[in-house]
Order: sequence, then C-alpha cells, then structure tokens
Amino acid sequence: MSMGLGRKWLGAALALTPLWVAAAVLPERLLPADTLGFVATPDWPGAAAALRRTAMGQLWLDPAMKAFRESYLARLRQEVTAPIEKELGVELGGYARLFGGPVALAWTPSPPDNQPGRLTSFLLVADTGTNAARLAANLALLRKNWTDAGRPVRAVRIADSDFSALTVSLGEFRKVLESILPDPDAARAGALPSQELPKTGEWTVGQVGGCLLASDSAREVEKAALLLGSNPPPSLAVSKAFVADAGSGAREAQLYGWLNVKALVGRLGPVKPPPAPEAGAENGPVLPTGALLRKLGFDAVQTVSAEARESGAGTALAVRLRIPEADRRSLLKVLSLEPKDASPPPFIAADVVKFSRARLDLVRLWSHLESMIEEISPAMAGVVKFVVNTAGKDKDEKFELRERLIARLGDDLMWCEKASPSAGAAVGEASRSLALVGVRHPEQAALGLKALAGLLPPETTRWKEREFLGRTVVSVTLPRRLEDGGWTVGKAWHYAAGPAHVALSTEPSAIDDYLRGSDWVRARLMDRAGLAEAAKQVGGFNTGFFSYENTRESARIFFETARKDALNAAAMLSAARLGSRLGLGPDVGPLSWAEFYLLPSYERVAKYFHMDVSAIAAGPDGFTYRFFAPAPPPPGK
Repeated sequence: MSMGLGRKWLGAALALTPLWVAAAVLPERLLPADTLGFVATPDWPGAAAALRRTAMGQLWLDPAMKAFRESYLARLRQEVTAPIEKELGVELGGYARLFGGPVALAWTPSPPDNQPGRLTSFLLVADTGTNAARLAANLALLRKNWTDAGRPVRAVRIADSDFSALTVSLGEFRKVLESILPDPDAARAGALPSQELPKTGEWTVGQVGGCLLASDSAREVEKAALLLGSNPPPSLAVSKAFVADAGSGAREAQLYGWLNVKALVGRLGPVKPPPAPEAGAENGPVLPTGALLRKLGFDAVQTVSAEARESGAGTALAVRLRIPEADRRSLLKVLSLEPKDASPPPFIAADVVKFSRARLDLVRLWSHLESMIEEISPAMAGVVKFVVNTAGKDKDEKFELRERLIARLGDDLMWCEKASPSAGAAVGEASRSLALVGVRHPEQAALGLKALAGLLPPETTRWKEREFLGRTVVSVTLPRRLEDGGWTVGKAWHYAAGPAHVALSTEPSAIDDYLRGSDWVRARLMDRAGLAEAAKQVGGFNTGFFSYENTRESARIFFETARKDALNAAAMLSAARLGSRLGLGPDVGPLSWAEFYLLPSYERVAKYFHMDVSAIAAGPDGFTYRFFAPAPPPPGK
C-alpha cells in the first residue's frame, strides 16, 4: 500500500531551506529517523475540510443532529477536554486553530524524562504556517500562567530556541485515558502485583520557527528541532523501514500512519509471567504480551501502515501489514488467502444487509490451526485431538471425523445477514445470519457435523430433523452455561447440506431461503447498481476476500433501536472484549456518553447512508485491507 514520501524525495534544495517556510513538507520529514510509529496529516486544514465533506461528517453537522451533537460534545468536554486544559493551563482549541500545515503525533524509542521504565515517549510536531507569532504569544502566556500559579516550570535552551519544561500530573492524564479506553480487566489486574507508576513527569514544549514541538523527552525535542534547521540530519523519510512502505500515493491521503512493529515488539523484551492463580480460580495464567505475540507469529511482522482519503467519489481506507511470505507462520500463515473469485454468488439476494466471502483452503487451514494450537497450548491441542478422534464412535467404531468432515472441506466461506421480517424485532433479533461452508459431498459433511455435535451432553442437547425441498434440515440446541456453573438448554442451531455448501444459522428461515436457490431470488446482490464500480476501488472481486454492507439498512435498524433503547443501541456498536477495550462498551467509555434518545428519526438523515465494500489481498510482501464507501447518491436515486 502507498504510504508517505517513499523513493521520490524532495530535492536537495529543500534540505537547505528551513522547513517551516517550505511550501510542501510531508510529516515524515519532521520526525526522527528512529521513530517507532506516527499518525499524521500533511495538511491540517485540508484534513479538517475533507472530514466535513465525508458523508459521516455531513451527518454529524446536519441540523437534525444538533441535540445529540451538543449533548455528546458537552460530555466529551467534561470527561476529556476540560481535565486536560485544567492540568496544562491552555485552551486546546486555541492551539488547534493555529495549525496550518503538517501535524504529526509520534512514538519514539527514548524513555520519557524521569521515567526510565517506560519503553517509548511521545512527540508532537505541528506546523502553524503563518501563525508563528500567535504561537509564540500562546506559549508565552502558558509560561506566565504556570509561573503565576506557582507550578514547576523551567526555561531550557534547545537548538538555539527557547523551550519550557513543565512538570505535569500524569495521574490526571491516566484518568482521561481510562475514561476513553476503559480496561475490562482492571478489576482482575488490580489483584496482581504491579510496578508503581510515577505521579509526575516533565514535558518540554516550545517552537522552532512556526512549528510547535512537545514531548515527554527533551532528547526527542532536540532531535525534532535539528530536523527543522538548515542542515538537518536524516529523518524518518529516509529510514529503510519506512521507505519500504512509502509511496507517492500518500501525498493524496488526508490522514496516514505507520508503525514499526518489528522494532516495537523487539523492545517488549522478556516479560515476567504473572503469579500462578490460586486453586479454584476461574482464569488461568496470562501469557506474557511479548511471548503471545511471538507465539502467534506477529514477531515476523515488519510494519503496519494505513492511509485514509476522501474524494468526490467517496471515502477510502487502506491498511497494509508488511510480512514477507517466507516469514509467515502460526496465525498469519493460517490466514493466507487464495486469489480467487469472492463475488456474491447468484443465490445471494440484493436485500442482504451484509455479505462476506473468503477463499481459503480449509483443509490446509485446519492443519495450520492444529499446529498453531499445539505450539501455543499443548493442553488445548490434546482436547482438540480427543474431540476429532472420538466424535461419532459412540454410534460407529469405524467412523472417522477427519475423513467424513475435515478432508471434505473446500475453499469457500461465506456469511450474510438479512434484516428481520418482523417490524418489532428486538436487538439481537433484528437480523438473520447465515454461514456457508464450502465442502465436497455436502451430505457426508453434514453427517460429520452431526457426529461432532453428538459429543455434547445429552441432557442439555435437543435434536430435530425436518424435510424441506428434498433436503434434510437438522436443528440442535447447544448447552448454555448458567451463572451458578450449571448447564441448561440453550439456543438452537440449524444446518443443512446444499449443492456445494453446508449452511448454518440460528434462524430456520435463513436455511430455507438458501435451499430455495437462485431461482427464487428476484434481485441479485451482484446486480446492485454501483457495486461493481465500488469493488474496483478495493481491488475487485478476485483478491480472495470481499465484504459488503448495505449501510442504509443497517443504519435504519440502528436508529430505530437507538431511539427506543439507548443501552441496546450502544451494545449494537460494541464488539465484545475488543470493543470494550476500545471504549465501545455500552456502559463505559465514549459510547456511554451518548444520549441516543436524542437522535433524529432515520428518515431525516437517511440521505447520508448508502453502502460500503472492503477486500483483503495477500501478496509476497504482506496483506492489504482496503475499504471504500461510495458517496451516497442524491435522494430519490
């Protein structure tokens, strides 16, 4: 994927010109060569304007969203902006309005001042363009406010420029960070011994020409200041690791980022395992972060890069994971895609809300998964082997699950979702999902599934079979764990063998729709207007993975749910453990700040929703994920 400046650098004359007066400076030229990662925009005002032009930007600014928007911004200020402004004694918006060029927030390898245990420090570089005088006035006021308040501040001289070293309360910043990214394991982690975190830190803030520099490491400020001089040292733009991902395409991106994963994982080093849990504890020992990354094969990842851009045609996002094919193992080897057709087949109707298709060699996938599990957890691998070797033998001693099911797996996985036909469907029932697994001899593979389910406890498992259009539909209820540790009858799953797939769903009507075949489909998804053109923006249908979402329909479901049940609306946006960690829990983090009942009716904002598509491609150098949301057509089209 194109990222950054790449091999076409600016001419030598630019290196001899102070960068704050250069007409076009890319952020990577402002960062030290050993930078571990960054998020940046080459043009702060342009990026803000581009954001406003996106469909979601227009939705946010629509007058119909005023009540919701103002309520959310008030809570954001209460939880985030106000505490930071109080601690620093500045108005953040006042500084942001000065930014007139490239802005970058980076992570660098120097430990923060007075915090030797930390692995990285932060570095902010922001070009204010023609606002250098206003920036100087703001910084002078900052020093005065700190001095008047009796707070620790000292003057330092770096690269012939005046800077201020401020002693800040790190506890306040941790509170803000925790409000944005609440840790679901905080209670459990509190029971484990941890190193005491420093209460204060020293941040160095100042300017060189028209550039604002700030960091918790004076060394990094000095390195950045030298890059702004007339004879700058090598910058990240010429770093071998960065150049491998860079390209002229990033010049058109309004936002992009880069992370040197190999260097970062290397800095994690050996991590001391936590103490073994007490007898009877529900959770086992946690695998150290560095060890887990290595077990999963992520130590072979070299870099991750991303870019986002908005154009009149729509909004595009690209993320690249650089890892040479020869170095892939464990999880990353498992996820190798076959470059085959992943378009919606004829039996996928145009009224689906979501559709995804992956072309994976499932037999090879299973083999890699077994090897990966054996490497990560031999005990878990033993359980898997037991299940595979014993399934079905209670009815037939000669039955072999590997032969009946695993060996018959094909190279096709599909998943789709339709809106529930029930107008009053509750959250969790607002859609009908269907999974399709490509197999050879689907009827025999279905028997393998039945044998596998035969290992479930008979007292909490219920079986039922019915015939539909000459096919056998099997329904089986899976056990559900009770709060007291017991088990009861849970949700029913339904499956049936089709012409080339085994279909699975929790909704029997979804199975029936699939078995009816393409002859019953009035309009095909593949024929939807604009889909083929959108697919071209993500590399087409033949990369091995393709995904589609009818955001007009999924947004309708969300808005209708949100106005009735705010907590469930937040739950719809959550993503279990990962979503909670990213602040997407329904009762913690940024989603809990939203007053969803203030949202307007969907009809008032439907014009901002259309569809989006995405694709993943695997190549010799790594994996690339591409996303594209076409601009919604005019109302009525």
